[in-house]
Amino acid sequence: MPICTEASISQAGETASPEETCVRSGPSSVRWCTKQPRRWTNARWENGLCAVSHSSQSDFSSGGKTVTQVTRGTAAERADIENATADVFGTKRGGELLKLAKGRSSPLEVRINYRGDFYYDPRGDFITVDPTRTVELLVWKGWRPGFEPASMQRILAHEFGHALTGVRDVGFLRLDNVRLNENPIINELGGRSRIWY
Repeated sequence: MPICTEASISQAGETASPEETCVRSGPSSVRWCTKQPRRWTNARWENGLCAVSHSSQSDFSSGGKTVTQVTRGTAAERADIENATADVFGTKRGGELLKLAKGRSSPLEVRINYRGDFYYDPRGDFITVDPTRTVELLVWKGWRPGFEPASMQRILAHEFGHALTGVRDVGFLRLDNVRLNENPIINELGGRSRIWY
């Protein structure tokens, strides 16, 4: 099988604009885009598609124990997620989540993807995030609601809540996890409370 190159990925995909690279991947030819073109270094052809495998990872440790592992993505993206993890675990509620993370038998994996996904997968026991995607959330802005982009700290606070407490997006307006984990952490970091799922 031939080795994929950046040029072969460009040929297999399409370019939406000079800043955005779009690639069709998977059996259903799902289209996903990144704002910045990526340099894939570990690629191969699989079933007629250019498949990329990443072996690099970064760890977040506390008290000598690795509690999260950030896998895939670029070194800069992994560093950003590590910094956001430190911010989250540095809050009062985040500290409580950190204690739960330290009690795990293995580190919680945070996988970087470029498909626009943010979720916790309990079957595989990992969180997946897309650092290139912007999500607008409804929050309180003064005395009225408004939209603002979700920070990586907010996304991780939400997903760590799922992974470490088992709380789901249920309850009034599906906000149980938001109220218990996300909002307390984000409020302590100076952010606004989310009011709609």
